[in-house]
Formats: sequence, structure tokens, C-alpha cells
Amino acid sequence: MNELVRHDTSGVLRGANGDGLSPEASLVQGTDGNFYGTTFGGGASGYGAAFRLTPNGRVTVLHSFSYSDGAYPLSGLLLGTDGSFYGTTFGGGSDVCFVGCGTVFKIARNGAFTTLYAFGLSDGAKPHSGLAEGVDGYFYGTTAYGGANESCMVGSFVGCGTVFKITPAGKLTSLYNFAGGDGANPEAGLIQASDGNFYGTTDAGGANSFCNAGGAVGCGTVFKITPNGVLTTLHSFNGNDGANPLSALIQARDGRLYGTTFDGGLVGSGCGNNSCGTMFRIHHLARSPLCISSRARRTASMAGIQAPRSFRLRMGISTEQPQAADRLNSTAQSSR
Repeated sequence: MNELVRHDTSGVLRGANGDGLSPEASLVQGTDGNFYGTTFGGGASGYGAAFRLTPNGRVTVLHSFSYSDGAYPLSGLLLGTDGSFYGTTFGGGSDVCFVGCGTVFKIARNGAFTTLYAFGLSDGAKPHSGLAEGVDGYFYGTTAYGGANESCMVGSFVGCGTVFKITPAGKLTSLYNFAGGDGANPEAGLIQASDGNFYGTTDAGGANSFCNAGGAVGCGTVFKITPNGVLTTLHSFNGNDGANPLSALIQARDGRLYGTTFDGGLVGSGCGNNSCGTMFRIHHLARSPLCISSRARRTASMAGIQAPRSFRLRMGISTEQPQAADRLNSTAQSSR
């Protein structure tokens, strides 16, 4: 394979021979046995690429982003149940935002590419994460900025962020606009848990405003949102129990949700004046049972996830009220 190098050409990043540069996301294996992914930069125009990688290491560039159809994908691809791959780009599309507001796209194994939607700031901007396919056939995701509430500002990026869903044909519905006190700037994607609702985190915002990371105010939150857009803030981090979660949650075999925070926890434990981050779990799930359809089983299988038998058909959790997150571990603290 070609060595990836940096070239300063008109302010864009290119890989050797235009094959891509700086992949920031993980790969997904297609049903054909090959691997598919994205690069943040490089490609024919320097705005990133989508590629196929054989198990023997042969790379084929399927699509080079051109800015108008998207630019700088931060997340990987999702293999949809229809056999196509779906993803987002951080920039490109509409010029309302600095270096573009970002897009949602679809790409086939043969490279046939479709821009499904271009964000325009008021409906969201700058998606950092990929998509999650719901059992209803919609794709669900978050934008870190934009939306109806402009009270949040990080550098040149405006807006508190959104949660959205989109059809495979590109019809987008804004499900929720964050306002700061309920969370802000979600950088992580969503998961659909066994109760049928979606769960996620916000990097900033929440009830505790004393955290300030990179200009974003608030320690971050864990939230639940229904497929119809009813959002519940399950937990607001306070610094001691963690701060600024950047990654998605997982649902474990015990039915609870587990995650990490970039910051927060104990201070001065090998991290200087900063805290080192935490690992946590949160208990709250609705009691409503969810019958996992064949669509969801195929999606889980494609992602390499096996739903535990204990909650494949239904989930029963004893608590019915949102619970504080348990801090499982931070530096210099033993796990429990």
C-alpha cells in the first residue's frame, strides 16, 4: 500500500497518489468480506475519500469528496440493511458554516455515491459521528453544532447541536435541538437500546456549568430520546463523576449502559492539573419490551454484535427513575 504523507497544496491535505490521508474512524466489513472506511483528508481533491480494502491489503478509492458533496469525514461507514453504506461528513455542502456545515451520504460497494442531505446550520451542523439504523428503517444521528439555539459557541462554530433522523431517500427530520441546560454539542453517535429508545451523550452543557473545555460550557450529559424526539436528560456530569464524554455508549449483557468521559474524575493523579477521565455505567432504561426484528438482528450481526439472549426479546430493569451514573473507575481509584 502507499505511504500516506502530508502535502501543503492550496491549504488541502492529499495522500500519496490521491488515495486518501488521515483516516480517523474504524473500518466496517461488508458482506463481500472486504473492509470499507473513510479518510479525513486526501483523495483527488483533498477533502477526504471513501475506500475499500481487501483482506490482502489492496485499496480502491470508491469516492473522493469534492466539498460540494461533503468534506472531511470524521466517522466511519454504517452498513445498512439494504446493502449500501451510509455516513456523514464534518464539512462541505452548504457554505453557511466555516468549511461547510456537513452532509449525510450513501455509497454503494461499486462506488455509486449519493449526497442525501446537506446541513444548513439552522437544522444542524458539523456531524462528528456516524449513523445508527433504527428498527424502523430510519437512520439516526447527531450534529455537534447548529440547530435552533445559537446560545452555544465554540470558536467559530455556533449552535448547541441537534438529534436527527433521515430516511434512506434523504428526507431529514430534526428530532431535538439542544439548548445548553439539557446538554450541548453532542460529538458521539447514538445507540438504540433494547427498549427501542436511543441513548447518547453530549460533550458539554447540562446542569453543571463550571466545566469549560475548549470554550464549551458545561460538563456534559447522558440522554435518552424516543424515535419521535422526546428527550430526557438522564445524568448531568459534575466533574467529580466525569466530564465531557466524547464517545458513544454501549449496552452490556447486564442491560445497563456503559461509557467513558474524556475529562473529570480525580485531579492530579498523573495528569498534572487536569483530571484523567472516567468510566461509568448508568442504569435507567424504560421497561417497555422491544421485539428485536430481523432487521435489527442483521444490523447487529453486520456490526459484529451479538444481542445477549437475556434481553434479545425484552428488557426488565427494576429502576424506573433516571439514576446518577456510577463512576466505575478513574485514575488512582480501584474499579468496583
